[in-house]
Amino acid sequence: MTPLTAIYDFAVMPVTFDCAPFFVAAEVARKSWQSPCMNVVFVADRYRMYSERDKTTTLSAKENRAKQIVIAMAGLVPSVAGVSVVRDRNHLQFHGPMFPSKYKTWEPVSYYETNLFPEIHKEGGKLQVFAAPKEISEQVKSQMGHYVTITLRESAMFPERNSNVEAWHRMAMTLESKGVKVIMLHDTEGDDFFNRPNKLFAQSLHHRMALYENAVMNFGVSNGPLWMAVYSKAPLRMFKLVVPEIYTTTEKYLTERGFPPGEQPPWFNDNQRFIWKNDTYEVILAEAIKCLNL
Repeated sequence: MTPLTAIYDFAVMPVTFDCAPFFVAAEVARKSWQSPCMNVVFVADRYRMYSERDKTTTLSAKENRAKQIVIAMAGLVPSVAGVSVVRDRNHLQFHGPMFPSKYKTWEPVSYYETNLFPEIHKEGGKLQVFAAPKEISEQVKSQMGHYVTITLRESAMFPERNSNVEAWHRMAMTLESKGVKVIMLHDTEGDDFFNRPNKLFAQSLHHRMALYENAVMNFGVSNGPLWMAVYSKAPLRMFKLVVPEIYTTTEKYLTERGFPPGEQPPWFNDNQRFIWKNDTYEVILAEAIKCLNL
């Protein structure tokens, strides 16, 4: 059988963690084609200028994010056999099954159809596709022992979505007083990031995924890195999904994207949950006590 070619075109696709559904859907397409593996081609002759982040991010920053987030995320799909970057779409060549199926070199298409994911799951599609490279995962498991993670959002972009940092630090202290090892992952966009601990896990997507999948639990508000856990088997408690002030986190938008407030994604395992409440100390501590059996 011929490998599937997945084409991620930066002219229409983001340099953010919003790329995750693309790889999930590409893997579903690969299995439906019964292709033995997937090759991912990144078309990088220009970058999208659609969202506020697109318009305010410098070219050098986009290139850095493309490498550290999007291209790195392809390495979290075990079926990916090869990755290439094309700087001139005139040189783009592909054969056999392709994703997105309607992609054309000069009419690139994007993919955000998470609203289809519940039906895909119902029909037997596997959506928990992300996993860290085995060697890195085993290394993290042997070195880190038993721990929980807290992923903070501390971005200047839509700060309304940010973590209640005081509450999370307070919860970390409470958990540590009960003998729980806590690994705090600060936002790479946050102030003074390079003076923070755990930089390797925050900067390296493969190490971060390994940290998530070997944790006793991963806590945090809705934020890009933690959405990788949504499409993996990693334990998860995600808070503050609804922020009415931001269009992409309104109840209406989330419902349209297949995540109706109050409900759980049907592909979640028993150790994954959305907590449809804000991240106050009382709320996050109560959930931690429950899921950690404290």
